[in-house]
Amino acid sequence: MAKVYKKLGEFDKAKENMETSEELIGSKREEIHNEFLNEIYLSKVVEFKKHFN
Repeated sequence: MAKVYKKLGEFDKAKENMETSEELIGSKREEIHNEFLNEIYLSKVVEFKKHFN
């Protein structure tokens, strides 16, 4: 979602979604049925975060 918000120019929402992903990354495997979280990788979050610094 953060990438979509960034493309739409909604940088605050993009940053918020990126930070949420970063916070939840540690628990992504605990929720095996949550496919959305299982498609998020820390390396991609860190890479995307560089665009906001």
